[in-house]
Amino acid sequence: MFNSQKRGVEVVPDDRPIAKAIETPPRFGVYADHVLTDLGGVEELFDHDPWYVARLGDHHTLVIEVESPWGDWRPPTEATYIQSARFGDATGEHAAAESDGTDLSDPFAALDPGEYGTEVCVDPDDVEAGFRDADLELVRVYVDDDRNLRRVEDDRFVRSVIVDGPDDNVAFVDAMLTEAPPDAVPSVPRASALLNDVIPPAFVRAATPDDETVVSRVLALPVETNKIELLVSLGRAYDQSDEMDVTTIESALDELADVDDPRQVEQFIETRLV
Repeated sequence: MFNSQKRGVEVVPDDRPIAKAIETPPRFGVYADHVLTDLGGVEELFDHDPWYVARLGDHHTLVIEVESPWGDWRPPTEATYIQSARFGDATGEHAAAESDGTDLSDPFAALDPGEYGTEVCVDPDDVEAGFRDADLELVRVYVDDDRNLRRVEDDRFVRSVIVDGPDDNVAFVDAMLTEAPPDAVPSVPRASALLNDVIPPAFVRAATPDDETVVSRVLALPVETNKIELLVSLGRAYDQSDEMDVTTIESALDELADVDDPRQVEQFIETRLV
């Protein structure tokens, strides 16, 4: 499997059966047949179709979740050790931003110094369009005088706000991962999962440090759905419908907070929000 320090506890099994000893499948994994069966098969590994699946000649299956971690490299579809191989939907909906045509912008660019908001952070190694809920961290932040985001709780530097970003998406992402200012408390660099131009500033802006926002409400939903994709869908609905304002969205999300049945939550989202 491909592993990183941050995700080690989640993806590395320390007991058997393996399927019950991991919290999250690796992004790049080779599975023995019985392990893949115990995990529910390829279709149950992720909440979307993997980017690449190859049936190997030794009763193993290679599964790569998304394209973005691997740069320009593409695995083969024909080789002596491959029985069959295919590329899935992750080449489109779940591929990296630079590959799927997503336009990037920073919702915090519209906030003035001193304003509060709710940011969704990920490890820089996890920057991709198909963010997994397990990787997301809700962080309450404010914009400082130098247009940086800092944590409300301890003033630690989070990332730079991108006001006039480059057109190239890779350069845009790199621009937020600058070094912390000299006066900031040392901190681990964090990247934003919200740099999609359909996510409006109104979704992140908070009147006070403790206020709930559309972003914080979505991340708190008791349902296994891709939270970033839901925010993108809500952003499109907000942009395209005169009846879909922030108050309406927040009120609907508040109703969902007490619903325990995931199926009811999903149905409510589909019929009332998106």
